[in-house]
Amino acid sequence: FFLVTLGPRIIPATPALEPVSPNDVVAIAADEPIPMLSAQKDGFLVTYGSPHGFSLVFVYENGSTWPEHAGLLSREPAFVGSVAHELIAFSDATGPGFLRTDAVTSSIVHKPYLPTRIAWNGQQYLLAWNDGGTITGMLLYARGERWGWEYKIASGAASNFSVASSGDAFLVATLHAGGVVTVTPVSAEGVPGTPAILDTNENIFFARQNLAAIGNGYLLGWMNKVAALDRNGNVR
Repeated sequence: FFLVTLGPRIIPATPALEPVSPNDVVAIAADEPIPMLSAQKDGFLVTYGSPHGFSLVFVYENGSTWPEHAGLLSREPAFVGSVAHELIAFSDATGPGFLRTDAVTSSIVHKPYLPTRIAWNGQQYLLAWNDGGTITGMLLYARGERWGWEYKIASGAASNFSVASSGDAFLVATLHAGGVVTVTPVSAEGVPGTPAILDTNENIFFARQNLAAIGNGYLLGWMNKVAALDRNGNVR
């Protein structure tokens, strides 16, 4: 499922942004490498994972790239979870963590290959990861320093979850075993609220979903459905 939201204009098509040493690139925990794109001041940051590590490249608004091809930032299998502002959430053999756009990396938990997501509210980040069905989160300062301790956001989750912020607080959308879609608000202080159930369907466990911030709320898409939510995750 792909969710499209209004934002910066679409950039022109660019050449393939393969890693420095591409060989049968197949991302970990995914059918294929899925590039993540984040709008920056003068263009877009594109990053993705592969068996050779994770790669990134800057794409200007006219479609040209710098450098010419994506640079390989590690030498072991890795996958990218999401990109927000100046941090890239990823996971590799060391565990979930983040990469700053200046190529500084930091691992949070030493458990390899946990699905990881990140969101930015204008002042801090929410970094979240899925450890055996438990969605755990931690707040980070603007440069990636830890802000407090990790805490549980949701349990009984499938691997697919997403996080976003429409300003101040955060929202976490989760697909659960048994076919349940929930959203859980998380305050700017890192306090999870009460999860709300949006849908129940036995096929949801195998579905994809995507959460996007829109102004003073969110859009959540899953299977063939879309819901408009307020900042607390309530359906409008």
